[in-house]
Amino acid sequence: MTAYDSMLLVVQVVGAIALLLTLVVYYRQLLTMNRQRQASEREIAARMRPWVGLFDFSLERTAPYLGQKHDDVLRLLLRNFGPLPAQQACLSLILKPTGLADAEPIHWKEQGLKALMPDEEGNYGIRLSEYPRYSVWLEAQCDIEVEGTMVYALGDTRFRTEFLAALLLSKPLTSDGKVRTKWRNQDAV
Repeated sequence: MTAYDSMLLVVQVVGAIALLLTLVVYYRQLLTMNRQRQASEREIAARMRPWVGLFDFSLERTAPYLGQKHDDVLRLLLRNFGPLPAQQACLSLILKPTGLADAEPIHWKEQGLKALMPDEEGNYGIRLSEYPRYSVWLEAQCDIEVEGTMVYALGDTRFRTEFLAALLLSKPLTSDGKVRTKWRNQDAV
């Protein structure tokens, strides 16, 4: 083997190693670009969908007149703050008292489906006087926990928003005579 052949062999080996390192670097860049593309697609999908959330929760109380019972109305304000409509929307609630053992909860579900356009509000007024259990809870001054679920869709993709709320009947009324409440959006999927 001559010096020329040896030098040619060294150049070929160095070139092969450089080519291999270049391919490894390009492969890693390709993986990184693929991950960035997927992250961008997820972000766009998250932004371009309906988002429904609870924006207000209260109890509208009416004093009973002679021989009548309370005609209290649970008020919920849901709003689609996403850029696309929430289609086939349906709200369901479970109300249960705290402090009463073995109390059967109240299940309420919206009749029918509706669509909430972007920035449209869904105002719900649910008459609690239609449920005899509510009167028992009211007399016992039990706090009432409310678990809410709003299901909706965009095309074939289904979404769900969950929230928790409470009517604090055991606490004194606010300065303006309203029942104290607490609420929060818990999950949006």
